[in-house]
Amino acid sequence: MLKKLFNRSKTNAGTSLQSIQQGCPGLWRQFARDKRANTAMIVAASLIPMLALMGAGIDMARSYTTRMQLQQACDVSAIAARRAMTGGTLTSANVADALKIFNFNFPQNTLGTSAFTPSFTISPNSTSTVVVTAKTTAPTTIMKMFNINSLPVSVKCEATLSTPNNDVMFVLDTTGSMDSAISDGAGGTTTRMASLKLATKAFYDALGPGNDADGRIRYGFVPYVQTVKVGYLLKPEWLKSDDGYYSTRRWSPNTYLYYDNYPLSTTQYRTGATIENPVWWYAIPNDSNNNPVPATTTWAGCIEERDTVNTITASSSLTIPSNAYDLNIDLVPYDAHTTWQPYWPEVTFWIGGYDGWNIDYTWAVCPQKARKLMSYSSRSATPAGDTSGLGSFDNYIDSLSALGGTYTDVGLMWGARLISGTGLFASENSTAPNGFNINRNIVLMTDGQLTAYSKIYSAYGINSQHWRVAPNYTNDADLTAIHNRRFEMICNAVKAKGITIWVVAFDTALSPSLANCATSSNHASVATNSLALREQFKAIAKNIGGLRVSN
Repeated sequence: MLKKLFNRSKTNAGTSLQSIQQGCPGLWRQFARDKRANTAMIVAASLIPMLALMGAGIDMARSYTTRMQLQQACDVSAIAARRAMTGGTLTSANVADALKIFNFNFPQNTLGTSAFTPSFTISPNSTSTVVVTAKTTAPTTIMKMFNINSLPVSVKCEATLSTPNNDVMFVLDTTGSMDSAISDGAGGTTTRMASLKLATKAFYDALGPGNDADGRIRYGFVPYVQTVKVGYLLKPEWLKSDDGYYSTRRWSPNTYLYYDNYPLSTTQYRTGATIENPVWWYAIPNDSNNNPVPATTTWAGCIEERDTVNTITASSSLTIPSNAYDLNIDLVPYDAHTTWQPYWPEVTFWIGGYDGWNIDYTWAVCPQKARKLMSYSSRSATPAGDTSGLGSFDNYIDSLSALGGTYTDVGLMWGARLISGTGLFASENSTAPNGFNINRNIVLMTDGQLTAYSKIYSAYGINSQHWRVAPNYTNDADLTAIHNRRFEMICNAVKAKGITIWVVAFDTALSPSLANCATSSNHASVATNSLALREQFKAIAKNIGGLRVSN
């Protein structure tokens, strides 16, 4: 551009000298003989190209300023467009929202630029990248003297949802209160469970499927109540090989029943086959309330936790006792104390003296199966190689139901076990095919505070009869406080492993233990309606994905 201006300036200078020579020959000859005149002519002739060069510098600087402001508008609008996208689709609504951001940062005719419309497209090389281009012209000032009235200005930017390897474990409260009605955020009503299903699907849409080459994304699930259904994910040797202790009944040869904690063989039961209930007897088929005891039984897959201590109090140190094996995330079972036993409602009784009442379904609840970390190419596709029978992402989410008590400590512990890269599932979790690091995230959603009951059948048996978590005669309030302290211990252990914890309190207060469990205050939030829950889940997904400008 400067060379062109200089050449044009030389031409203009030559033309001026020629005109003087032709119009005033005598004057020209006098100038030719006068050295001072020669110097004046040289200076006069050089002013024009010098002026052109100065003008070019001024106008180019103004053009550069225009481009910088245009680039800034491009960058922020590209991020806005990618943030608004669902999956790999850029809709007209997404573009309209992003264009508002662009125009706010660079209104039409800024710095005198000509009218233009930015272009928003998806990169042909990656559906996770939005490409924005903008072309306009900036007016000149001094360069107009040389018939250059404007300079072209153009920018290009890209916004990518960067997906280094991400593992996401959803720890989801599926207790009875999740069936309660709630505002949908748009003037109507829905249920909390329906809201959770929509929010989880929206999370997937915001983060996407990823791919093994550039950035693998895997999703796992731990629905929790007072226990979790993880039994079928465990190796057979991680379950008690023979006897498990249950609050149950026995009979003597004279048909007299005894109720107490007795060992029962779990060998057949833990296979999942339907077997005869070992505490059913044809002579006395009912319990003390004359309710039938089931004649057969089939393991659903829920578990009772391995050995622990009952000396932890609400004010105990956050250091986990060495023999509280249940609170150890990575410990691989090696003996009877470190293995789990099947959760077995059909053989479990509340005991009162010589009487016993078989646990019914309201006090012994087993949720949907937990699911290991897997890659989903879409929400409707079953993961490659999956043999769980749980189907696609959507099928799994749609199968969730609400019933049971809120033992958040149990849910978080198993979420940590299933996502850890150094524990029970290290062979599946420690590395990714592309060799890149793995970011591990737990998304904990609950619609209530942790609540423990001394007479409910939980992952710790019935505390009023087994005393596994707290001593005998511990009331519900004190038992809840103890479980909350155990939850806090688990939170610290999870964060110490470098796992990020996101906490979403759904239509409930964010208690101190929940707030402190989150990795930071920015990782804890409250959603008061269905729409807010979806937005919170989408925001977490986009933060995990790492939205960035990739010019």
